[in-house]
Amino acid sequence: MIWLGREGIEEKLLRGGVTLTESEIEITREDRTASGKMVFDIINVKKLFTINYNIIRRKQLEQLERLYNLQEVLSLKIERENGDIDQYDVRFRPFQRSVYKRPKQWLYRDITVELEEI
Repeated sequence: MIWLGREGIEEKLLRGGVTLTESEIEITREDRTASGKMVFDIINVKKLFTINYNIIRRKQLEQLERLYNLQEVLSLKIERENGDIDQYDVRFRPFQRSVYKRPKQWLYRDITVELEEI
């Protein structure tokens, strides 16, 4: 289960057809010495969460757009396999979506949401 929103009032995100990928972002200071050797310091490591939706309806798209338009620090909660819930403060990055029109119905697909830990 995944929740996102203002802290204390997070909303459950759509579950079906969802892939959650977690990766790390290194915050570094790097430079080259006079000999050309690279030197660097890792200042911090933060998480990047990528949520991919195969296809969603307008209602779910509106939820994502509303959360993005808050333009503030959001709380991301992820339920782990063992039942623990991890919480992260994140920034919601701009996202793309494609329209898939079926008779009498508009669907949205290939949606990738990036949430960067702050």
